[in-house]
Amino acid sequence: MGMSGQLQHAWQNQPNSSWIGWQSRNLPSPTTSTYSPPGQPGQSRQYVIKSGETLWGIAQRELGNGNRWREIMKTPTGGTFTDAEAKLLRVGQSVYLPVNYDVPGTVTPVTPTPNPSPVQNIILNRAKVWVDGQIPYNQGKYYQGYRQDCSGFVSMAWQLPVSAVTSTLPQYAITLQSKEQLQPGDAINNRGIGNGGHVVLFVRWVDKAKGTFIAYEENGYYGKALQTQLTLKTDTKGYYIQEYSGISKPWYLERKKS
Repeated sequence: MGMSGQLQHAWQNQPNSSWIGWQSRNLPSPTTSTYSPPGQPGQSRQYVIKSGETLWGIAQRELGNGNRWREIMKTPTGGTFTDAEAKLLRVGQSVYLPVNYDVPGTVTPVTPTPNPSPVQNIILNRAKVWVDGQIPYNQGKYYQGYRQDCSGFVSMAWQLPVSAVTSTLPQYAITLQSKEQLQPGDAINNRGIGNGGHVVLFVRWVDKAKGTFIAYEENGYYGKALQTQLTLKTDTKGYYIQEYSGISKPWYLERKKS
């Protein structure tokens, strides 16, 4: 703890190397309300690189879209990363993310999501292991006993006795009638066969009114398990995910049978 009352830290980039000097973590002082944001829109917040992280992955998790990695700065006052610099990140290196707090009256607030239940947490935590590990997409291979594709990913998260496919997942689920019923760990499933179907795991709403949500999925286009931001829409044919316009409708909202 520094003289200012702020938590400070020091670190080594590798064993037996010299120590990086003490730096403030910029946490609120004990008298500061824990609900106060650390900055206003247009400012930045510090983020310390951990082992195996990339700017794309940090932007995907922290900013909701991996393509926003170029918004991450080298210093609090600016300085974008080149493609070459983005490949040379060091453990313990500080980067700076844009603050995205909502300003009342200017943007739509993010939809609050209730805390997941213990069962939902188990599902999300199992899925996050594959997401954090960026387990490669492969319809012909298995990891932890489950096929490395979209339905194998959901089967793993749901702890099913088999690695189901999109057309057989309904055998292990109940079908929800409305997006209002969606809870963390539920699936949004197109029951098409083979490459004609796809399924994602619902994590939380970003903006329920607009249908935007965070998903975990095994994605063939990106070639790995990852977190995405998608948009749930509805029309006369039922629910569909806007970003997967090439996949036929409808999509079904499914919850693992208890």
